[in-house]
Amino acid sequence: MKTIIVDIDESIYKNFLSLVETLPKEKIKIFDKIDDSHIPYVSDEEQNEIEEILKNPDTKIISKSKTFDL
Repeated sequence: MKTIIVDIDESIYKNFLSLVETLPKEKIKIFDKIDDSHIPYVSDEEQNEIEEILKNPDTKIISKSKTFDL
């Protein structure tokens, strides 16, 4: 088998999949990977707020963890 990577605009994605699905199912495998790396975990405003909180030494909490066998 050969592998190709295709970047497809969202506007034609469903059309492209419809075309690919017309091919014999035993001859093709579809790996649908969505790239969400451009989505920030928090907004810039939230990030600034978090950084300000972390700068305050009174907000730091030391935690310890313990592992044990069952």
